[in-house]
Amino acid sequence: MRSKLMMFALTAILISSIGVTPAFAQMQDPITVSTDQPSYSAGDTIVISGEVKDLIGQAVSVVITSPNGN
Repeated sequence: MRSKLMMFALTAILISSIGVTPAFAQMQDPITVSTDQPSYSAGDTIVISGEVKDLIGQAVSVVITSPNGN
């Protein structure tokens, strides 16, 4: 009787541990934004480009704020 109980306990532990295995995946950013230059002077034209992934049917807004909050 004791050996059957021990076998049942070991089997239950083995089966339950299968569902607890961690999964690892690399997250990709859904929104990427870049500029054509690393820095700018007053009066320069800034070209902003980007890509949106997996946001089908959702609106995307780009807000540009200067260092002084404007």
